[in-house]
Amino acid sequence: MVAIDRDPGALALLAAAARARGLPVQPVRADLETPHGIPARTGVFALILVFRFLFRPLAPAIAAALRPGGILLYETFLVDPRPDAPGPHNPAFRLRAGELPRLFPGLDVLRYAEGVFGGAASPALARLVARRPSKPADAAGIPPARSEP
Repeated sequence: MVAIDRDPGALALLAAAARARGLPVQPVRADLETPHGIPARTGVFALILVFRFLFRPLAPAIAAALRPGGILLYETFLVDPRPDAPGPHNPAFRLRAGELPRLFPGLDVLRYAEGVFGGAASPALARLVARRPSKPADAAGIPPARSEP
């Protein structure tokens, strides 16, 4: 399991919690909001989790990092008309209605929801569960994962 974050403190806490539970986690410090993308080969992950993070130019790299049949779980902030809505104040860091699935055109959407989940004090969120097609090549032109020798 690989955990990527730019916050070394958060990664240290995660690594300690994983060690205490005997879980194999490889913490990787990286700023994903750079032209370098995801520090991993394409087509290798069976599951990618993204929570409360939005950097639209990274979407193609996220899709490409999934192996055929791999699953993406993505949850992040949605534009919210409430004046004191929780979450980022900059609208660039909030999705527009229906935008999240459009960021991943080559993935098959299994579930998608938008709304305020958990009460009035909760942020408006978009939630996506999507799968990379298992076929050798898909509509987005993402090449199949290479087999390691």
